[in-house]
Amino acid sequence: MMSTDLVKYKWFIKGVYYWRTFASIIWSIWYSLPIVVGYQLLCSSNILHPFDWLYGLLEFSVTIRSVAFAVLFYFIMILLVLLYARCCTATTTVYKTRLSTIWSLLRPSRLLAILMFAVLGSVGNWALAVLTGSRFYRQLWDVTDEGLKVMNEKLWFLTFLGGYSGMCFGVAYFIEKENYFVFPIIQQKKIFRLRSMRWTCIRNGLFRSLKSLRLFYPFYFFFGSYPRQFIIKSFNLSLQEDYQLTSLYGMFDISLILQSLVSTAVLFTLWELSLQLFKVFHTETIEFPVIATFAGESSRVITKCLEAKSVPLLQHLGYLDLCQLAQYSKERRKQVFSLSQSGNEGAPGASGTRRIY
Repeated sequence: MMSTDLVKYKWFIKGVYYWRTFASIIWSIWYSLPIVVGYQLLCSSNILHPFDWLYGLLEFSVTIRSVAFAVLFYFIMILLVLLYARCCTATTTVYKTRLSTIWSLLRPSRLLAILMFAVLGSVGNWALAVLTGSRFYRQLWDVTDEGLKVMNEKLWFLTFLGGYSGMCFGVAYFIEKENYFVFPIIQQKKIFRLRSMRWTCIRNGLFRSLKSLRLFYPFYFFFGSYPRQFIIKSFNLSLQEDYQLTSLYGMFDISLILQSLVSTAVLFTLWELSLQLFKVFHTETIEFPVIATFAGESSRVITKCLEAKSVPLLQHLGYLDLCQLAQYSKERRKQVFSLSQSGNEGAPGASGTRRIY
C-alpha cells in the first residue's frame, strides 16, 4: 500500500518518473546500436578478405541465433536501467570512514543489487561473445563425432569475466556514489550534455576493462579449475586436454585476451552511458506552476513540490525550478510575490511566499 504522501504525488511518479525512465531506456538502446555493430565489425574483422568478412557477418546477423542473442542483450540493457531506477536516489548519505563505506555494501538491498549487476554482466558478456559470429564462441560446449560434449572453456571464461566485471561495476556504483542524482549547475539541453559525456564514457569503459582484466586473469589462473570442475560435473562434460586456460599457454592466448578486453570495454561503456542517460533525463528541469489552474492540481504547484519530503527527487526538482525562477523568470516571480488570492490553497500570495522562504 502506498502512503498518503506518495498517493498525493502519484502524478509525478507515474507521469514523470516512469516516463523519463522509459525515455532513458529507448535512448540507451538507440546509442548502443552503433556501438554493438562496431564491436561486431571489429571482432570479426578480416582485412585480407574484406568481402568474405562483410558477407559472413551479414549472413550471421540475419540468423535466428544472432537475432535471439541481440534481443537478449538489449533485454539486459532494459533490466539494467530498471535496476538504476530502483537504486538511484536524490538524498546523499555521507560516511565518515572508508570502513563504514564498505560496511554499507553489506546491506541486503545493496548485496542484491550487486548480485544483479553480476548476473547481468555475465549474461551480457556471453551474448556479446556469441554476437561476434566466431565459431569459438557459438556454444557453451561442442559435441564431437563420438557424441561427447566437450566444454568450450573460452566462452565460459568470458561469461565468468562478465560476472566479475558486473560485480566490480556494482561495487564501484555504490562506493563512488554513482547512485545519487547530481543536478548540473549550468542547465543545458540534453543533446549537449550527451555529446560532452560520450568520450568520457568510452574512456572510463576502457580503463574499467583494463582494471578488471588485471585482477581477473591471475584469479582465474590460480582458482579457475574449481568452477570448471563444478561445471563439468554438473553438465556431464569432458575437458579438452590440449587446451586449458589455467595453463600458461591458455592464459597467453592473444585472441582471447583481445576478445576479453574489447567485450568488457563495450560492456562497461554501454553501462556507463546508460547510467549517464538515466541521470540526464531525471535531472532535467521541470517548470512547476506557481498557481494551481484547477483544484485537483494543488499538489503540482511549486510550493507543494518544495514540501515533498517523501519524494526527494521531486523536492530537488522543485528547488532547481525555484533557482531558475529566481534567475530567469520575471513573470513567474511576479506571481510569487503577488498579494492577490493569498487565502487560497497553493496560491502565491503571502502564504505562498512564506512557504518558499
